[in-house]
Amino acid sequence: TIPLAMHCSTEHHIALQHHCCDYVTMAYTAKSFLGIAHMAACFGVSCWAASGVELGILDAYILHFSSAARNCVLPGDAFGHRLREDDLIEEELEIKDGAIKLPDRPGLGVTLDKKAMAKYALQTWETEV
Repeated sequence: TIPLAMHCSTEHHIALQHHCCDYVTMAYTAKSFLGIAHMAACFGVSCWAASGVELGILDAYILHFSSAARNCVLPGDAFGHRLREDDLIEEELEIKDGAIKLPDRPGLGVTLDKKAMAKYALQTWETEV
């Protein structure tokens, strides 16, 4: 009666085939996430995107590919943008009713905060293009 979740494995297909889990969680990249999410959907299994303590730009990336999976309906754990002194993006990822609003501007919908990058940089260099 206790639902089991498979967490960030490389063997999702085996667990799903043998009905060993009720939910799955996967880490990025978007390509692998969406492939496994689709496979889980074929088995009628819901999922969520795993995260760690990322900065805002990666949290935005996770939000976007999570929103592309129809069965990614379980609460995620993208919280790095709220945990750090600065998440290195200009916008604040808006939390409403327990969910983070998907940024709707071009690209990932967030802007890299160059002033914060300069403040926290340990080493910089320039390259010629």
